[in-house]
Amino acid sequence: QRQAGLHLVFCLLISGCYTASTTITSSTSPAELSNVPPPTPPNTLPELIAVLSSQNAEARIGAARALAAIGPTAETAVPSLTQNLYYTNSDVRKAAVEALGAIGPSAKPSVPVLIVVLLSDSAVHPRREVAEALGKIGDISVIPALVQGLNDEDEAVRIQCAKSIAFLAKQDFPDINSTGYSIDENGVPLIVRAAKEWWQQEGQYKSWISPDTGASEPITEATPLP
Repeated sequence: QRQAGLHLVFCLLISGCYTASTTITSSTSPAELSNVPPPTPPNTLPELIAVLSSQNAEARIGAARALAAIGPTAETAVPSLTQNLYYTNSDVRKAAVEALGAIGPSAKPSVPVLIVVLLSDSAVHPRREVAEALGKIGDISVIPALVQGLNDEDEAVRIQCAKSIAFLAKQDFPDINSTGYSIDENGVPLIVRAAKEWWQQEGQYKSWISPDTGASEPITEATPLP
């Protein structure tokens, strides 16, 4: 129990989540350890943003999830969350994406890096989260990138790209509000097929320029992420 307690406090210390008023060493007695106040998790924006720079991946994930729970009012965390999109641990990247999506329109500065994640991340879970987050952020300039995501190797990514396209372009694709997805005779989800047809027949001829970012060109090459 003593070792477990020391390990817990040590993890919290390296993650920046806890400051001990008592000096804890390997010789600290069980009685002394029992007097150490319980750790207080970070709960203010500055504290959570600071933890996003921790050397501990689990601490970063926890901070990102807490910021996601805060939502739009956590916009000051956008730069730090964006930096976490480059972190080597894919679960950290996924948690950062979730937080950016929960923050919503105020997370638009992260869009260029989110697009890189969508088009080049080697892990599927961050790509899935980005496909959803881009719809929540609401920047129409991402539509060409989402169209590229319709060819992702993962079906869940393709479906979520189609849903975000429908939301951003105000299109009523099949199964848009369904928890399940119908497929055609070739096994292609109808929502994905509809999104591709819409792009070929209509979408590609429009200028998807965001008033805020001014971006409209699809990204065809992206710097690889971990």
